[in-house]
Amino acid sequence: MGIQLLGYAATFVVGITQIPQLLKVLRSHDTEGLSKHTYALIFFGSLLWVPYAFAIHSVPVAITNIWLALVSATILLRILWNEKTMSR
Repeated sequence: MGIQLLGYAATFVVGITQIPQLLKVLRSHDTEGLSKHTYALIFFGSLLWVPYAFAIHSVPVAITNIWLALVSATILLRILWNEKTMSR
C-alpha cells in the first residue's frame, strides 16, 4: 500500500504543476511565449503513457497522464487559435 500512496502523491504533485499555466491561459487567452511544440510533445507523450498505465494496472500513472493530456491539449488549442487569429 505504501508504494501506491507514493504514486498518488506523485500524481497530485505533477497534476497541480500545470494548473497555474492553464488558469492564466484560460483567463487571459495570452499564449505569447508558450511553445506549441512543447505542448504538442507533452500531449502526445501523455497519450502514449495512458495505454501503458492500463497495461500495468497503474491508476496513478493513468490519472496523471490523462490529466496532462487534457491540460496540454487545452493550452495547445489556445496557442493554435491565437496563431490563426493573428495571421489574419
